[in-house]
Amino acid sequence: MKWAVAIFVALALALSFWLGRATAPALESELASVASFRQALEDPDWLTRSYRFSSFLVGLNPENLPDALEAIEPHLRWLLTDEFRIFMLAWSRFDPSGAFEQARAWPPRVHRIAGGAAMYAWGFRNPLAAVREVNTVEDSDLQAFFSARLLAGWAHGEYRDTASEYIAAMPNNPVRRRYLTTLVWEISKEGPEALMSWAEGVSDDLPRVKKAIFQEAAGTLAGVDAPSAARWLQGHLDRDYADDALVVLAAAWATSDAQAAMDWLVGLPTSKQRDAAVKTGFRIWFNRSPGDAERWLLSASPAPAVDSAVRFMVDRTRVRSPTSHANGQRASQANRSWRSRRLRFAALSDPHSWVRAPRCALSFGKAYAASRDPIHGATRLAARWPSAEAYAASRDPILGPRALRECRTRPQRSAPRRPVTGSSAKSL
Repeated sequence: MKWAVAIFVALALALSFWLGRATAPALESELASVASFRQALEDPDWLTRSYRFSSFLVGLNPENLPDALEAIEPHLRWLLTDEFRIFMLAWSRFDPSGAFEQARAWPPRVHRIAGGAAMYAWGFRNPLAAVREVNTVEDSDLQAFFSARLLAGWAHGEYRDTASEYIAAMPNNPVRRRYLTTLVWEISKEGPEALMSWAEGVSDDLPRVKKAIFQEAAGTLAGVDAPSAARWLQGHLDRDYADDALVVLAAAWATSDAQAAMDWLVGLPTSKQRDAAVKTGFRIWFNRSPGDAERWLLSASPAPAVDSAVRFMVDRTRVRSPTSHANGQRASQANRSWRSRRLRFAALSDPHSWVRAPRCALSFGKAYAASRDPIHGATRLAARWPSAEAYAASRDPILGPRALRECRTRPQRSAPRRPVTGSSAKSL
C-alpha cells in the first residue's frame, strides 16, 4: 500500500512538471500577442492591464509595431503618462526618431504628452541625438517641455555623467538653472545616497555648475532628511562650490524643524556663509512662528554665531511702520530692546568693540539703565570717554581691565561735553 502511494505521488509531481513546461510557452506567447495588447487597453483592472501592457511591449519590434499602433490609436486620449512612457521606451530601442515623429503627428490633445514621453525615452537611450532633434522644434513652449523630459530621461540612463557637461556648456541663464533643478530632482528619485555621490562626482573643472548642483542638492536632500543632508554638506564647507549651499539648506530645514536647524548652524565654524545661513533660517522661522523664534534667540548664549539673527530683529523693529500710537510705543520699545541686545552680544563677544565705539557703549548703557544691568556701571562711565581710568574702575571685572589696556595704547579723544539724554540717546 505504501509503495502504491509513493508511486502515485511521484507520477503526480512528474505530470505537474510536464504540464507547467508545456503551458508556459503558450502563456508567454499569448501575452506577447497583439490580441493580448488589445485586451490590456480595454481592461478596467489596472493590475492585469499593466501586466499585459508591459508584457507585450517587452517584445515590441519593427514587425509588430504597425499592429500595436493600430491597436493603441483609439485609446490615445485615455492613456496615462506612464503608459506613453513605457510604450516609447520600448519603441526607442530600435527607432527613437520614428517614435518622436509619430508622437508629434498624433492629435494636439495627446501629442504634447506623447512627445514628452518619446523625448524621455530618447534621452534615456541616446541623449546627444535627442538634443539635436529637440533643437529643431520651433514652438518655444514645446521645446522647453520636451527638453525637460529629455533631461529627465538622461538622468536615469547610462550617460548620466555627461548631463552636467552638457548643461555647463549652456549659457548662464534661467533655462540652465531649470535644467539643473530637473536633473537633481530626477537623480534624487534613486535615493539620497545616489544624489550625494553624483553631486560629489561632478568635475571640479565645472565650478559654476558644481556650485549650482550643490545648492539644488542641499535643498532637495533637506526636504528628505535634513540632518543627514547637514552632515553631508558639513564635509564640504571648506570648498568654494559649497558656499551658497549652506543658505539653501538652512532655508529648507527651517520650514520643517527650525530649532534643530538653528542649533546646528550656530555650532559651525565662523564664516560669512554661516552668518548668512543663520540669518536666513531665523528669518524664515520668525515669519512662521515668531514666538518660538524669539524665545530661542533670547535664551541663546551671547556669541558671534547668533549676532546675525539679532541683527535681523534689530532691522525688523527699526523699519516696521506703526499704525497707531500704542503700536508705535511697542515698536520703539522693541527697537531699543533688540538694539541693546545686539550691542551686548557684540560687547561680550569682543570687548574691543566697546573701545572702538564709545557712543554705542553709551547708548547701550542708557538703554539698560532701567534694568540695572551689571554692565551699566561701565557704560555710564563711558559718558566721560576717553577716561580709561574711570572706565577701568567700573564694577565690570571683565571689560574694565581689558579696556584700560586698550585705551592706554590709543590716542585720546575729547569727551562729550554732556551726557546724551532724551531724543539724542534714541538717535544713537
